[in-house]
Amino acid sequence: MKKTIVAGLTGLLLATGPVSTPAQADADTQDRIQSTRATIEQWVDVRQRIARTRSDWRQEKQMIENRIRLFSEEIEALQSSIEDLEERVTGAERERARLQQEADELRRASLRVDNIIGDYEQRLRGKAEYFPRPLRDRVAQFLERMPEDPDATGLSVSERMAFVVGLLNEVDTFNNQITMMSERRELPDGRLAEVTTMYFGLAQAFYVDGQGQYAGVGTPARGGWEWESRDEIAPAVRNAARFYRDRGEAAYVQLPLKIHSIPGSE
Repeated sequence: MKKTIVAGLTGLLLATGPVSTPAQADADTQDRIQSTRATIEQWVDVRQRIARTRSDWRQEKQMIENRIRLFSEEIEALQSSIEDLEERVTGAERERARLQQEADELRRASLRVDNIIGDYEQRLRGKAEYFPRPLRDRVAQFLERMPEDPDATGLSVSERMAFVVGLLNEVDTFNNQITMMSERRELPDGRLAEVTTMYFGLAQAFYVDGQGQYAGVGTPARGGWEWESRDEIAPAVRNAARFYRDRGEAAYVQLPLKIHSIPGSE
């Protein structure tokens, strides 16, 4: 699809334009080629930066999942050892004291794992404040079930791990795709209008109204995304939404995409 877009754009630039002398036409053609190359280089750079951001997120997610898996296995092993030790305790006082000491050590180890899970829960809660509304709706069930106070919860460690992994999966899915949806947004004149919004993962979003008159750009911000009115890009956003929705003939659409990072995600 990318090759089709570039080829179509280059062909269009070479095939159109006013009639001129051969020298002027050659100069104009070279200028267009240089401009097209610069545009393509910028586009490739943006795609590479997006890919790096996604790769960083996947690596962090994999690291967290690996740690959670390790902790889960350790907890299961510790709990199994505790149960086994408790069943084998005899009436001999010395043996009982020794086994009790081992059980206490295992419980302390389990508590340390529990404290680590609480740290992950708090970090995810902090990052969730930067999620766009569609993603917050998806992960709301996990956030609601995560205990706000790790020391005052009836949930088991395995249940809490399941909520953390479920939330990470939703975030990873959203961050690796374009999400297009209809929303109601306040326009500069104060009116509420039905708009089409395209979320490019967690990096940025664009909206445009049905008439292609009003448009804007959304970027991550604490407590909800910030939206800036950019009516001059309305035709481009409308075309991008139409191409993505209809999946028809490919075309190159230039949008002012910038890469943003969530504080604390480095």
